[in-house]
Amino acid sequence: MAEVVQVTGKRAVGRPRQFDDGAERQLILDAAYAALRDHGPDFTIVHILTNAGVSTRSFYRHFDSKDSLIHAMYLRDGEWAAERLTKRLTNATSPREAVEWWIDEIFGFTRSPRRAERVALLGSVVGVRAEGTDAVTARARETLVESLHGAIEAGVTDGSFTAHDTATVADLIAVVALHAAGLPVPNRELDQSQTVEFCLRALGCSD
Repeated sequence: MAEVVQVTGKRAVGRPRQFDDGAERQLILDAAYAALRDHGPDFTIVHILTNAGVSTRSFYRHFDSKDSLIHAMYLRDGEWAAERLTKRLTNATSPREAVEWWIDEIFGFTRSPRRAERVALLGSVVGVRAEGTDAVTARARETLVESLHGAIEAGVTDGSFTAHDTATVADLIAVVALHAAGLPVPNRELDQSQTVEFCLRALGCSD
C-alpha cells in the first residue's frame, strides 16, 4: 500500500518579494522624485518602476494611482517640515522668537538647494491640478501652520501680541511668509527681515 503524504502548506505563487513594505514604499517615493526631476509633471508610472527596480504589483500595493503617489509625496514633505518647525519652536524663549523662527524656517526651504529643488518639483506638480490636490495641499498647509498658530496663541496669552482671531492671523502671516519666500513655486524672493517686521507689526509688536 502506497504511503499517503499530506500537504501541510500552500506553495507560494510568483516570485518572492525582495523588500518589506517600508523599504519598497521608500524606493518608490525616491524613484518618483527622480522621475519628476528628469521628466517633469509628465512622468509616468513606468518611469518610476524603472528607477525603483520594482514591479507594477509592488507599485499598486502602496498607491492607487500616480495622483495618489503625488499626494503622498506632498504630504510626507509637509509633515517633515511641520515636525522640523515644531521641534525648533519648542526651544524658542518667547512667542515673538517662535514667530521669527517659523518665518526663518519657511525661508530656509529655498536657501537649501536640495530642499528648494523638492519644493520646485512638487510645486510644478501641484500646478497640474491633479484630482484631489486641493484637499491635500490644504491639509499639508494646515499641518505647517499649526506651530505658528500655537506661537501666536501663546503671545496673545502673555500679552506679547494682539489678535482677536489667532487662527485667521496665523493663516494670513503664513500666506505672507510663503509668498515672500517664493513658495510653493520659487520666484522672486523678498527680503526676510522686512517680512518678519511686517508680520510682527501685524501682531501688534511695535519694537
